[in-house]
Amino acid sequence: GLFIRMSPATIDMTRQRIADQVRKLDAIGRPRCLLVSPRIRASVRQIVQETMPDVRVLSYNEISRDTSIEAVGMVTDQPA
Repeated sequence: GLFIRMSPATIDMTRQRIADQVRKLDAIGRPRCLLVSPRIRASVRQIVQETMPDVRVLSYNEISRDTSIEAVGMVTDQPA
């Protein structure tokens, strides 16, 4: 299995920040989708799957060049 090297508190904080951004998507009627680096895709998916199972987590490698992307928010290690 996958092992995330983050403390439980950091995982909870990350999950909350992702949820904050997902609410922005919901508010404007956009699909619940996160676009992440291929290196962290599996970890991010593991973090969100329990509380947000309907959120799609895609890596840059999984979208085509002709796909139009609109950034609605960004999850960082700083509070919003």
